[in-house]
Amino acid sequence: MSMFLQSIPMTLQSQSWSIRQWTSAPLRLETATKLQAPSTDIFFCLTDPKQMCGIFSWMHDITVDNRAATEANGLGAKRSCYFGNGMVLEEIIVGWQPPHRYAYRGVDETHPFGMIGHLGIIECRPEEGGTLLLWQHYFEHSNPKAMLEHLTTSVQTAINSLIERFNRSQTVEEVIRKDK
Repeated sequence: MSMFLQSIPMTLQSQSWSIRQWTSAPLRLETATKLQAPSTDIFFCLTDPKQMCGIFSWMHDITVDNRAATEANGLGAKRSCYFGNGMVLEEIIVGWQPPHRYAYRGVDETHPFGMIGHLGIIECRPEEGGTLLLWQHYFEHSNPKAMLEHLTTSVQTAINSLIERFNRSQTVEEVIRKDK
């Protein structure tokens, strides 16, 4: 079990919510980045559609269907992310604990990158001087190495946007771990 998984004492790890409830895919990528901002600000940037388009520059629009959601953009919401090339990524919010953690599951049948069982988990852990952002991705793919390289680049670009926005402390190193 990953050290990050062991460190997530939340609804996502409780008896009522299990990673394996949502995916059997292996953990392929996890990151840890210290940002100089409160967890509420980081969480808002990573859950509000307008803010997300500023962080994920390759997404031109994000719409959210909240009809099945417990609250706006929350548990049960269906998020559609529109890319400039016409691709659409559909995700369902499957874990929700604002302003600290949430999880989203890609819709396999329509996943534009061919990921199967894709589950992303984001944790915004308050720490002295800011927030530790933990981000995990589980997935299967016909070419996992190539997909991992693509996803790593995308995640790193998003993290760089957050670093630029929140002026990361230079004393904390970023950690990226990839499983093969």
